[in-house]
Amino acid sequence: EAQILKGIAECEKEMEKKEVQEDMEKMQAALDKLMDLNEQAERSKVYQMESRVDIVRNMMGFTEEDREMKVSSFSGGWKMRIGLAKILLKDPNLLILDEPTNHLDLASVNWLESFLVEQKIPMVIVSHDREFLDKVCTTIVDIEPLAPGEPSTATKYEGNYSKFLKQKKQRFDEMQKKWDLQQKKIKEIKQWMQKFRNNEAMSTQYSQREKKLLDMQDPKSRDYVRRPMRPKTFFFRFPEPPRCPEGEILTVEGITHGYGDTKLLEDASMSVNTGNKIAILGPNGMGKSTLIRLIQDIERPIGGTVSWGGRSVKPVFYDQNQADALELDKTVLQTVQDAAPMDMSIEDLRGLLGQFKFTGDTVFKKIRVLSGGEKARVALAQMMLTPANMIILDEPTNHLDIPAKEILEEALQHYPGTLIMISHDRFFISQVANTIINLEDKKLHRYDMDYQSYLLSNPELRKDVEARYVDGVGPIRGVADKLEQIKQQQNKKSFVSKGPSGKKGKGIKNAKRYGSL
Repeated sequence: EAQILKGIAECEKEMEKKEVQEDMEKMQAALDKLMDLNEQAERSKVYQMESRVDIVRNMMGFTEEDREMKVSSFSGGWKMRIGLAKILLKDPNLLILDEPTNHLDLASVNWLESFLVEQKIPMVIVSHDREFLDKVCTTIVDIEPLAPGEPSTATKYEGNYSKFLKQKKQRFDEMQKKWDLQQKKIKEIKQWMQKFRNNEAMSTQYSQREKKLLDMQDPKSRDYVRRPMRPKTFFFRFPEPPRCPEGEILTVEGITHGYGDTKLLEDASMSVNTGNKIAILGPNGMGKSTLIRLIQDIERPIGGTVSWGGRSVKPVFYDQNQADALELDKTVLQTVQDAAPMDMSIEDLRGLLGQFKFTGDTVFKKIRVLSGGEKARVALAQMMLTPANMIILDEPTNHLDIPAKEILEEALQHYPGTLIMISHDRFFISQVANTIINLEDKKLHRYDMDYQSYLLSNPELRKDVEARYVDGVGPIRGVADKLEQIKQQQNKKSFVSKGPSGKKGKGIKNAKRYGSL
C-alpha cells in the first residue's frame, strides 16, 4: 500500500515537470502509469487507508504540516503517539502496553491517560506509574507468591490501583486471621494429645485428633490453611550528610545555553537554599537535563554563571549516564561496597540490593553482564550509599518497581539535606518535592510550594488533571501533609538517624509499608 501511494506521488511530480508537459509521449506514459496505479489503489482500498490515516493523525493531535516531517524530528512523547497510531490503524481487538509512560514528560503522560480512557478496546498494561494505574485501569492483576517458598500466582482485583491496595490489605488480614485461628487450634490439639497420650480410655478420640492434626499440617489437605505472604517491610536512611551552612548554596545566574541555532535556556536564573527539595518540571527536550549538566560543570553555559556556596557543599549526582561509569569487572556487591560507609554490614547491603531486584547469587554478577536497567539500579544504590548534603537526580524512578520507588520516596522524605530532581512520576514528585521550578519559555519559574499546591495555583493545569480523575481517586496528597504525618510519628517515638549502620539510627530497618500511600 505504501509503495502504491509512493508511486502515485512520484507520477504526479513527474507530470509537473516542464519537459514532460511539453512532450506528449512522456505525458501519456505518465498518465498511463498513474491510471494503472490508481486501479491498484482502488483494488487494495488504499484511499480508504489514507482516509483512516488522516482520522488517526488528527486524533493523535498532529497537524497537516506534521505530515511531511521525519519521525526523528519529533520528541519522545510525539514518537509514542506515532507508535500508537500505527497500532490503531491495524484495528486491534486487544491493546498491550509495556511501561507506556517511561521517558514521557508530564504533558505526554496526561495526553496518553486521556486517550486510553476514551478507547473502547480491552487493554493489558504493565506499569509502575501509580497515578497512571489509578486513572486508566479498572482491574489490577497482582503477581506474587501466596506463601513463602511457593511459586508466584496471579490474583485479580476489581478497581483501580488505590482500590487494589485496600483490597489486598483486606485479603491479607483475612488470610492472616484464618491462619492465626488454625495455629490456635493446632496448639490446643497438641496440648490435648500431650495430656491424654497414655490414656487408653481416650484412644479413639486421640486417633481422631491425631488425624485432624495431620490434615491441618498437610498442604494437600482441604483442612490446610496457608500462611499468607507478609509484605516485605523495609526502609532506608541516607548516610548522615556532611555539615552545610544555612542559606544559598547554589546559584544559577542569567545562563544562556543551547546547541547550534537552538536556544534551550535564555537568561535563566534560580537559587537553591539549604533544605530545598526541588522538582524541575517541563516538556521533554526543553533543557531540563541540560540544566543539570551545567550544574555538574559537564557543560559550560554560553552566557551566565553557575556558582556553588563554598567547599562545604558536597553534592552527589544520579542520571542514566551514571551506569556507564560503573567498573565493568566488579560485581554488583563490590560496587555498592565501595560506596558504602565502612561500618555498614554485608547483610544491610544485600538488603538494599534485594529491594532493587538483586537477590541470591545475582549480587555476584559482574557489571558487564547486566542489562541497561540493571546497571541503572546499581548506580542508584551506589548513589544512595554515598554521604552528601546535596542530591541531584535525573529520572531516578525509570527502572524501579513500586516497592523500590516507595523506599526511595520514604528515604528522601527523611533526608535532611538539599535535593534537586527531574522526574515525570507525578506521585513521586508529590511525595518528595517542596519546591517546583517550571522550565518554560527558556526561563526558570519558581514556585515555593509542593506539587499539590502547584496544581491548585495553576487553574488550567488543575482542570486538565482533575478531568481525568476516576471513581475512587482523589487529589494527590501534598508533601506538607506527609511531612506533618512524619513529624507526628517522630513526636510519638523519638528516632535519630545516623546513617545506614549501627544500632542507633540503623540505615536499613523493618517498617510497615501498608498504609504508607
